[in-house]
Formats: sequence, C-alpha cells, structure tokens
Amino acid sequence: MKKYPNDLIGDIMKAFGKYADRPAFVIEDTACTYGELATCVQKISSLFKDREDKIIGIVAENRLETYASILSALICGKTYVILHPSYPKHRNDRIADSAGIRLVLHTENIHVLNLDTRNLELICTSEIEQAENSATFHAAEDILHTAEEENAYIIFTSGSTGEPKGVPISRRNLNAFYTAYHRLGWQLDKNDLPQGGSAVDFRDPKVWRSEDGTYYAVIGNRTPDDSGAILLYQSMDGLHWDYVRTLDACHNQYGKMWECPDFFPLDGRQVLLTSPQDMYPIGLEFHAGNNALCLLGDYDGEEFHRQAVQPAR
Repeated sequence: MKKYPNDLIGDIMKAFGKYADRPAFVIEDTACTYGELATCVQKISSLFKDREDKIIGIVAENRLETYASILSALICGKTYVILHPSYPKHRNDRIADSAGIRLVLHTENIHVLNLDTRNLELICTSEIEQAENSATFHAAEDILHTAEEENAYIIFTSGSTGEPKGVPISRRNLNAFYTAYHRLGWQLDKNDLPQGGSAVDFRDPKVWRSEDGTYYAVIGNRTPDDSGAILLYQSMDGLHWDYVRTLDACHNQYGKMWECPDFFPLDGRQVLLTSPQDMYPIGLEFHAGNNALCLLGDYDGEEFHRQAVQPAR
C-alpha cells in the first residue's frame, strides 16, 4: 500500500494529545480545544463499535458534535454523507436513498430535518454518554482505519439536471490532496484577503490569462456575515498572486457561501457565475437548495457593477 507523507486523520489524532489545550476551531465566537474535540470524538466513536452500518448520514450543523461525527466516521472506517436541513425534503430523501443511509446523526439543536425518517434510525449525538476511556483516546491510534481504497465520504452535486449525484471520495484522494497542499507550502495572511475574509472557506479558483499576459483569478470566499463573496486576484507569472478587490458579495441575500465562480464577457455584458450554498427558493426559482447563479452587469476593468440576477440555465 502506498503511504503518503501526510495522513490527514492520523495527524489530527496526534494533535488531540499534542495540542490538547490549544483551539482546534471556533464556533460562533467560542473556541473549542483539541482536547474537547477528542473527548467528543471518543464519545461518538463508541457508537460505531458494534455497528455494521457503513454509510453514515450526518446533519450539517455548526456544532462541535457535527465535526466530531465526521472525524469519528473517518477514524472508524465509515463513509459519511452530509444532509443539510435547508435542502428541500425531496433532495435529502433522494440522497439518503441513493447512498443507502440507514443511520443519521444530529444534535439537540436541530429544528428542521427535512427528511423522511420512517426507515431511518436517528441518534442525537448530544445525548451519547461519555466512554470511560476517553482520556486515553488520543493515544489509541490502533483503532484508526487507514485502508486507502475505502471511501471517506460521498459528496452529492446536482449537475445540470437538478438530480443529486453521488461522487465518492476515497481516503487515498483525501490524503493525496492533503499531501499536495503541504508540498505547496502556501499560507494565506491578512494581505491576501479582504478584511474579515475567511482563510478556511477560500476555494474554487478560475484562472485565465489576459491579452497583455497578466493572469487573473476569481475565488469563492466566506465573509464576516457568514455569507459569500467572489474575490479577484492578479499575477504576472501565475505563481505569485496579489489580492485586487471583491467583485461582488452575497450579504445573505442569495444563499450563503458562494462557490465555483467564473467571470467573462458575453454579448456586451459581463457575467459573474457562482454556485451559492444553502439557497432558499425565491418565487418559482432556486428550489434545488444549491443552485447556479448568474450575475449580469458591467465591468470597467476596475469594478463589477451588478445590474441583474437570474438562475444560470
């Protein structure tokens, strides 16, 4: 079996003990340490000990137990699938049926599940009792399932038909990305982002070269109000990039995080395409949960001036 120099899940487990008192992430302005994360992961991992379920549904919530559920599934050799409460019910039902989900994990904070639960077992991770040996969990790396051919998760996209399609991501895929990212040695600092821009939700670059040889890129980013924006960058060599400006931002009007941008002229107008997450229907439009959005306007080489918004078809 090929070994990658960086093992994502193994490194996270090592961090449980090495950085137990340091923040692992921040949820709604509250810092959660690696030690707290390890305790929660141990608690949820105990749930999988004697279960044969291979595919685990996890409700997308911004809670410690949600992130711990994802790590627990990966550590215990399960494959997880995200179910979002803001998705239309028929979409979540099709995802659950297509993936073969029988077990769904959620927290006590969930209000609307948007899912047919008649043939599903629901477990509230907030109510799982703590295992007695949780204090030694960070050293128990022998429970880590590392078979690289196994699937880590299944991501569902809508494609051009609106029907959810599952794309399995293997552990080999996950570790290859992790290794490649480390080899690049890139780090974002305050000069690479607008004020308050997220260094975590920074993704999906579209790169092109202009007639004068300058490279440009548009990138999706999360803003301080927890919605999305499209950032513009430029480079003279395609390797060293400078932040130029924010082309447009969501302000929680059209979904949340904006992903997969494109930016180009068409028929005398400038088109900014993006795929918003968690978008609620507006009239008869945008009923898929995740959609493709077309922003039409003018671009003077400096700023993009939005004039119209419509679904991309």
